[in-house]
Amino acid sequence: MVNVLVVEDEEDIRNLLIDQLQDKGCIVRKADNGAVALQCVSECRPDIIFVDIMMPVMDGFLFISELQENPD
Repeated sequence: MVNVLVVEDEEDIRNLLIDQLQDKGCIVRKADNGAVALQCVSECRPDIIFVDIMMPVMDGFLFISELQENPD
């Protein structure tokens, strides 16, 4: 199974994407901003991450930048 992390601040969009991925057999975790997503990644490394760009607390660009700084 594919482990997926969905990072999206808008609940309706997040839930729609999660439902679609789960219907395809994916194991899905969710986060509503980049800071929460970084914590999720450190707890369980996903195979793929779907990330929104404009979010509160930490946007998608900063989240990706933080991920690239940590090669683990």
